[in-house]
Amino acid sequence: MSEKVLRSPIWSLMFIWLAGSIYLFLTIYEITELSNLAIGILSIFSLLVLIFTLVWFALIAKFNKKNPKRKISIFSIVPVEFREEDEGMQWLTNRACRKVYMFFYSALPLSFLLLFFLDDIKGLPVIIIIGLATGQYIIYWSEIRKANS
Repeated sequence: MSEKVLRSPIWSLMFIWLAGSIYLFLTIYEITELSNLAIGILSIFSLLVLIFTLVWFALIAKFNKKNPKRKISIFSIVPVEFREEDEGMQWLTNRACRKVYMFFYSALPLSFLLLFFLDDIKGLPVIIIIGLATGQYIIYWSEIRKANS
């Protein structure tokens, strides 16, 4: 698998969506009694998160073995999406991060307002987190992709 694909924000986004879906299913389970079909779906989502995580770790390990000079750190404070090989890529990363920061500048106050006025919706905090993460990754990815085309 190419470095471009492994460093793509789609991996993080997929993990957030799968983990958020599991949490929302568990929240629904607390409110109502789920059928066997819903419990089966929850089990499938949990299995998908496990498989997804193992596949991602295996792909990163395989890439690092083939490319020891361009290793991708799995456990790092710096996100794997950041590409800072040279000054040009650092500039693109900074520009993309600036746009994400501007997104959060307006999205976080709006999120707090939603949580304040719609506090009776049980899964709303997770839905908001999934929405914020999705917006962040779409903005970052589109900015990097626009610069690479």
